[in-house]
Amino acid sequence: MNKSLNNRKALIFVAISFLVVVELVWGINYLKTIPQPTAPIQAETGALLGFSPAQKAVKVGEEFEVELLLDTKGVKTSGTDVIVSYDPALIEILDTRPGLLYHKYPVNEVDTESGKIGFSAVAEPPKTFSGKGTLAYLKLKGLKAGTATLTIEFTKGETTDSNVVQAQSGGKDILENVINAYYSVKD
Repeated sequence: MNKSLNNRKALIFVAISFLVVVELVWGINYLKTIPQPTAPIQAETGALLGFSPAQKAVKVGEEFEVELLLDTKGVKTSGTDVIVSYDPALIEILDTRPGLLYHKYPVNEVDTESGKIGFSAVAEPPKTFSGKGTLAYLKLKGLKAGTATLTIEFTKGETTDSNVVQAQSGGKDILENVINAYYSVKD
């Protein structure tokens, strides 16, 4: 009887072992059917330029200040160029002042005829800027009722528009996104 009990235990052990192996083989084959991502998921790393506030209601004749913000997403940068378009019939640019992110601001121009603002900021090597902050301050005035837009001219991959230059990269533009501004000017 003792031998019969041992045979039974051995048979149960073999059966359980067989089921475990079958389950493992099935599990491995099932996992192989799950689609795998083709590229690793990456965090957003490109720089961002935008206005704050991005939307505001103002009256004709009202003056208000807007900040041009830069977020490098932690990447060290050596300079930033910005071209902004606006409708000079709807808003007037009263003043532009540089922020404190970079060491030099060689370009700070407003063309009231064409409705363009040109702004350039550079770090003095070997210094760089990395992080978030105010690149420039703009003082505006509502002139006529309508929706006035401040548009940051930007096309990814282009170097003749707005750019954020990664430090020690040979001029690599890391600008990925812009936030334009919309101001409702009312009578």
